[in-house]
This record gives sequence, structure tokens and C-alpha cells, in this order.
Amino acid sequence: NDWTTTPMRYMDPTYQSMIPLTAKGSVGFTVSNAEKFLVKLVGTFKEFNSDQMLKQCQGLFDTNIKSKLSTHMREANLGILNISQSLAGLTELIKDDLDDFWSDYGIKLVDFYITSIDVDDSTEEGRKIAQALTDRTTQNIAG
Repeated sequence: NDWTTTPMRYMDPTYQSMIPLTAKGSVGFTVSNAEKFLVKLVGTFKEFNSDQMLKQCQGLFDTNIKSKLSTHMREANLGILNISQSLAGLTELIKDDLDDFWSDYGIKLVDFYITSIDVDDSTEEGRKIAQALTDRTTQNIAG
């Protein structure tokens, strides 16, 4: 299943400014403890699949990803211009953290990938930042 975080604000160490970011990726689950899974998540659903689980737990999933992501990015001193080169490392760090969290619900993450972390351009502020980064790149290329 694909996932996208809701917007998060991140203090970019290069620009010393808050930048609105969003992350995207994919995730796969398996049930590792049926009792925990049934008691804590399934509840009274007549049918249950991974899409329903993501919908039911999206708040938990979103909050955990954003919290872990911003912590690891800050610890690694990652700015918006060098995040892409760190996606594999961030994926591994966050997968381990999320796996610990979801094990309490009887779930094991079998796949977890961060495919992109970008400026959230759904707001005017984000569009201005994205445009400024584009303009800067254009100026650098033009000399």
C-alpha cells in the first residue's frame, strides 16, 4: 500500500527556516500475533484488509512516521537539498522504529519504503519555497 504523510514543518539546517514537507512511500504488513491484532485493531469489523487497517490507523501511522522522520533528519543534519540521497538510510532507521511500535498491535512490517520527501506545495508558503529552490537551481546552472 502507498502512503503519504500529512504536511509537517521541518527546520532546515541549511536555510535556518521552517519548511513544509511531505513524505511518500509504500508499506506492507503481516499479522505476527493474531490475538493482539484481533483485540487491538480488528475489533468489530465484519471484513478487514490492509486498506481498512491503514485507514483505521492512519493517524497513528502518520504521526509516527513524521515524528521518527523529523528526529532522524535532525540528528543527521539533513537539509531539503540533501534528503534524497539519504532515503535508504532513513527508511531503515524508521522501519526499525515503526516495527517496534506496530508489534504492540500484533503486526510486522514486511516492507517499508520512503520513496520521496518533498516540499509540500499544497500551500502558498510551500509553493513559494519550491519556486525559490527552483529559481536558485536555475541560477546556479546559468552561472
